[in-house]
Order: sequence, then C-alpha cells, then structure tokens
Amino acid sequence: MPISPNYQVGKKIRVRYVNKEFINREMQRSIFFEKVKQLAPRTKANITYSVLMFYGVGGVGKSSLIKQLKKDLLDIDSNLVCTAVNFADPSYRIVSRALLELKRNIVSNKKVITPHFELAYSIYFKKKNPDLVFNEKNLPYEEEASLLGNILGAFDGLGIAGTVTGIVGKVYKLFSKYGLDKEVKKDLTDLEKMSTIEIEERLPAFFSYDIQRSLKKKNIPGFVIFIDTYEALWESGRTEANQFARDKWIRELIAQLPGILFVISGREKLRWEEIEPEWGTCNKQFLIDNLSEKDADLFLVSCGIAENNIRKKIISLSNGHPYYLDLAIDTYYELKNQGKKIVSREFSSRNIHILDLFLRNLKESEIESLKLLSIPRYYNYEIFELLISEFNVGYPFSKFDEFNRFSFIKHEKDQYFIHDLMREGLKHVLEKRFLKKIHSLIALYYDHELETNKNLYTQDSLMDLFLEANYHHMNHLSKSNYQQWLSDKKYTFLKYLQLCGAADFLHTFLQETIDYLNLQNLDVKLFSIFVDMTHLRGDYEKAVALITKYLNRYSSEEILLSDELLHLSIRRVHHQMFFKPVNPLIKDLIELAEKIDIDKFPMRYGELLFMIGGNLGILSGDFQLSRKWLIKSIRFAIAKKYPSYLCRSLRKYSEVLKFYGHIEISDKMCNWGLNIAKDNDFQRYEIYLICCKAEVSREKNQYKRAAQLFRDAQTLASQHGIKGWVGHTHLGLGECFLQLGNVGSAEEAYRDAQQIYSQINQVWGLIQVNIGLIRCKIVNKEKGWVKLAKSTRELAENMGYKKDVFLIQQIISKKKPLTNRLMFL
Repeated sequence: MPISPNYQVGKKIRVRYVNKEFINREMQRSIFFEKVKQLAPRTKANITYSVLMFYGVGGVGKSSLIKQLKKDLLDIDSNLVCTAVNFADPSYRIVSRALLELKRNIVSNKKVITPHFELAYSIYFKKKNPDLVFNEKNLPYEEEASLLGNILGAFDGLGIAGTVTGIVGKVYKLFSKYGLDKEVKKDLTDLEKMSTIEIEERLPAFFSYDIQRSLKKKNIPGFVIFIDTYEALWESGRTEANQFARDKWIRELIAQLPGILFVISGREKLRWEEIEPEWGTCNKQFLIDNLSEKDADLFLVSCGIAENNIRKKIISLSNGHPYYLDLAIDTYYELKNQGKKIVSREFSSRNIHILDLFLRNLKESEIESLKLLSIPRYYNYEIFELLISEFNVGYPFSKFDEFNRFSFIKHEKDQYFIHDLMREGLKHVLEKRFLKKIHSLIALYYDHELETNKNLYTQDSLMDLFLEANYHHMNHLSKSNYQQWLSDKKYTFLKYLQLCGAADFLHTFLQETIDYLNLQNLDVKLFSIFVDMTHLRGDYEKAVALITKYLNRYSSEEILLSDELLHLSIRRVHHQMFFKPVNPLIKDLIELAEKIDIDKFPMRYGELLFMIGGNLGILSGDFQLSRKWLIKSIRFAIAKKYPSYLCRSLRKYSEVLKFYGHIEISDKMCNWGLNIAKDNDFQRYEIYLICCKAEVSREKNQYKRAAQLFRDAQTLASQHGIKGWVGHTHLGLGECFLQLGNVGSAEEAYRDAQQIYSQINQVWGLIQVNIGLIRCKIVNKEKGWVKLAKSTRELAENMGYKKDVFLIQQIISKKKPLTNRLMFL
C-alpha cells in the first residue's frame, strides 16, 4: 500500500498512488535481451541489420515496455549506449528534429559526440531560417551548448549573415577541438550548395557516420535506438501515397547503421518487406496484447487495491487493457481521497464505462473543461484560456498547471496531449451542437498566429500551425467552404512554401486534401501546385496521369475556352517530354496551336510557341522546325510584352544559333536573355541562361570559364531546389573536364549527374551522361564502349532524338571522343 493519511483536515488534496510496477512482458524482454547479446560491431564480414517491432492497440503498454527496456539495457552492461525518440511529439516527426532528439538523448558512460552531424544540421538550420536572428531560444533545446549552438551563434560573427557559403572551412579552423575529420570536409562543403530538401536527405548519413566513429573510437560494445509511438508519423491519415514515404528516412538510417539494434513500438506491424523483401529477414515483430487476468490482478495489488471484489470488477471492465487499468486505479483513489467508502457497486454496472466512472468523480468544471479540450489534437495555455472563457465553464485560468495533473495528460514543451483513448471517450460525451463552434474558434486562433505572428516562427513551426488550422477548418466547414478557405485564404501561404522548396510537405498535404475533396473538386490553382510538386520530385508520369484525370471531365471545346485548362493541357505535354518520344508531342501541340483563340488566350499561345520551338523542336534535333517556331515565339513575346517567354525563347534560340556555328550571335542572344532575367528577377531563368552562357564559353574553348559558370549555376539551382538543373550543371562540368583532359574528374561529374537523372527519371539526361561516359572509355582505351554506345543510340532513336542519334553514330564510326554540344532540356 502507498503511504497516505487515513483522514484529512481542511483543504482536500488529491493523493496519487506512488508506484506502478512493471508487470509481465517477460517474453518481449527476453527477446530484447537475446538481441542485445547478439550485437556486434560492423566489419566487412559482418553487415547485419536488426529491428525489433512491438505493436499493439493504443494504451496496451508499448511505451511502458520501451521505458523498461531502456532500464534493462544498462543492467545488462553499463558500457552499452542507447538513445530514443518519441513521435508523440509532432515536431519530432520531421527528419532533422528527430535526429537532433536522438543526439540529445544519447545515454552513455563514455562521451559520444556528433560534430559532423551538428555542423550539417547548422547549415540546414541556417538555410531553413535565413532571416532568423540567432539566440539560444531559437534552438530546439534550450540546454544545447555543443558545437551546434556554437556554430549557429557564430554565423553573424563570422561575417556570413544570411548565407552559409564558406562556413565549413571556417568552422574547421575555429572549432578544431571537436575533432572534425578531414575526409568528411568535402561532403560537408557540398551541403553549402544544396537546397534544404537535399541536405535533409543526407542528415541521417552524417548522424550515422558520427555514431559509427564513436563506437569504434570508444570501443563501445553495442548501441540501441528506441523509437516510440511510430504510428504518429501518419497522424493526419495514411494513404497509398504516403504509406512508405513518411518513414523512408528511418529505413535509410537503419541502412546506414548495421550492427545497431533498433527497437520500435507502434500500433501496427511494419510492412517494409512489401517494398524490399530483404527487410523481412531483419524485422522481428511481436504483438503486445492485454494483460492476462493473473497479471492484471498482480498489477492492481501492487498499486494498493486490496479489495478482491473491486479488483475483479476492474479486471472485468478493463479486459486487462493496461491503460484502462490505469484509469480505474485513478478512479479508485479519487473516490478514496474524497472520503467515500469504496464498494463493488461503484464498479458494478456493465453499462458504465471506466471513463464515465472517472468523470463522475471529478468536479463539473473539470469535466466540462476536459470535454472542450478533447477537440484539439493538443492544446496550450492560449487554447485552454480561449475555450474556457468562451464557454464559461467556471474553471480558473490560474489553475492551468493543476488541471494538467491527470495521468492521461502528457506534457511536451508547451503542448498538452490528452491520451487518445480518453480523448475519444470525452468527444463522445460532448454535445454535438458545440463541436463546430469549438473547431471554428481554434481554427481562427491558428489563422491569427499564421497571419499576425508569422515572423515569430520558423518555417517548420509555420507548417505545424498550418496543419492544425487546416484540421479544425476541415472539421467545421462544408467541403465547398473548406476548399474556398484553402483557395482564398491560404493559397498565398502555400505558394510561399512552394517557392521555399517545401516539396515533400506540399505534396503530402495536397495529396491528403485530394483524398478528402476528390481530385475533381480541387481548385485548379492548388492542383497546379500539386502537379508542380509531383514534377519537382521527378515523378513525371504521375504528373501526366494527374492532369489527364483532372481534364477528363472536360470536353475539348471546354478546354479551349478556359485559360487554366489550356495551361494544364500544355503542361501535360511538358511533363511528357521527359520520358516519351518527342515527335507525337510536337504534332499534338501544333494541332492545339491551330485551334487556340489567340486574341482571347495570348499567354497560352505564347506558351505553345515556346514549347514547340524551344523545348520539343530542339529535343527532336529538327533545328529548322525549332528555328521557325522560336522566331515566332520571340516576335510574339516582344509584341505582347511577355518578358518571361522572351527570356526563355532567347535562351533556346541562342542554342540553335550555337549549333549552326554562329557563336557570337548566340552569345548576344544569351546576354539579352540574361539582362531580361535580371531586370525582372526571373531567378530560375537566370540559372538556365548561365548554363547557356557556359556552353557558349565552351564553344570558344574557354573551358575554365565555362566550368566556373556551371559552378555558379549549380549553387543557385541547389538553393532553389531545382534537381534537374543541378544535374545539368554536373553534366556541363563533365564536358569541361573531358575537354581539359581530366578524365577522372569528368567521370565523377557524369556519375553525379547520372545519380540525379536516375532519381527524377529524366531520359534525356541519362542519354547525355552515357555519351559522356562512352567518350571517357574511348580516351582510357577501355573495352565495352561500343556496346554502351549502341544501346544508348537505340534509346535515343526510340525517343526521337535525332541530334543524339547522329552524334553517337559518328562516335562509333570514327572511334573518337567527339564534342557533345549540350542543349539542356
């Protein structure tokens, strides 16, 4: 029995039971012990992966098991190391924050440091929040005082405010005491040119490098990573699109850390073997079920419930569910501390839920407050005050901390979470007529934070606020009004995220929005963002399928009468040119150009002229066709004063002129386009034209100048998250290195380009890489280049790329590494 007085005089104080002993789960613990014994450092002969997954329904004791296993680990061997992250906190569902939490939670009697990861994270953080003035409160953890805090604090002092260029070199000099490895310096320096998306993809690799390094240096016998509340990664909903996308980075982390044990708990089994059968061999999964009657009884006895009949009734009602047992114990002590005699009839009715019993013994103001606060997914003091005052339930604001004493309320920073089981029960007893009003009030609160206080938040925090606003608007508005809210009120915010390169967030959110509204009901502006994000991720075929499905409900006549629908039709062809033969696409657009009402839709006509002459014509290698339509495009853009189309058309016309040997005129066209791009702040087009300028320099045999221009363009393309053009700059550098006679560097640049083109499935780029590698093999006098040349020629023929077919045939015939004039897609 816990120590407690039998009688109280004066103010009644709630007395809580002291300890809840960990009961049963011996099978799961023994499995864990066995796995820990098998831990071995990575060697060339031993590359094994180990994952333990404990799954079960909410409240069944998974988190308690994880806590116990952490204690057990150090009992096995005090030299073992562990760390943990719990996805119950929404902020840790972001890759960068989760890794930072794992770094912070490392438990070891030997110092485990992560300097390379912290430097990589610092670059990521600064790029993510370029205008945020650093102070300690901006850090995810106030107590952070490691390399991370030092680097972020030093940014302005280093004289590089607003940029990260050069930071790696300076950090290596200023913070040498942290033991940064020279062999990692280049990988870190490369991050300076990358977008936040690309850096985030690489953070697990830096984290893993530091962990493996510490294990080796400190001779640590084993490392365990615990991940709790795994299902929370899909809190906003699980769809076919995000089924394996949300936890992709975790699989990457495991792949980076062979020999380390991952212990995961969640509500569902892992299904990784569906995407890669090999995962099935290293994932060992075990169900955590309710406690047996015997173990449930032992648990209640250990918590001080001596009455046999009371224990039997609690076990009967709870069916051995650990969380329900916890609630029953709370009810027992609430009754006891109120001085009531506890008899079995208090638990006798089979129709009385444990939740009802618990609520019946709370004050009315507490019950009503809990019912209101069950509606948001989490609450803070502001939401607490808003709801309590609006509905006048009589609970004092000054007792906020006391209110959060209940065992079913978890506290994470300034956010409070009511356990899902309790929350669902509370929602059922709330009068339905209040639901929409509560959602509306909370939605307006988040709208205000997004609109008025947005400068106080980082981009990640803004996205979190937006998701909460979206959740509450979705629950109080009709589908048509919800769509209107998104289109009218939040389009600017979503467009801002698009420009920031938040591709994964936008793609996931808009996919879930489509699942809710149906594709056909999504506003065309939002749909266009979604398709762009799909394109940006390199899923060209899906982008085409989406547009096709969207346009299927319209007739050809209706499409010809709508500017937005015409734009989508043209964009569909644009996406197709990355993976489909080019000639049928040219035919489709020429036919559309003949049907379009030029006076009514001049912008779309200008887009068509550019697409036929600038993209498809050049891609096909039919430069007479290309020149004809590009001249039309340039004249039309000048007449209509369309600087964007003029800028883009001049770039493509410059490439045609360059092909015919008119280098000086090509250079002039390129400079004209560059001036237009700079005058109108067309940053993307400026990147394209810098690459065009580099190709002109290459034609002039100014290879070092060309290489520098490609590097300049690469930096800009990385900052904007334009993967295809990052690939193009690697390709261009490969050509420069090959012509300078540096075959090794050329091959490395081609491989870098190949990796990107493969990721985004860009056939044109892969053909150009192969042409480059073929010529490297010829220079090195390697065998097998003819076979590669013939297969590449066949691919180019299938795609309708005449220029590339001709060049490859010439290389085969002359057996010489002929120059490849690049005309970037």
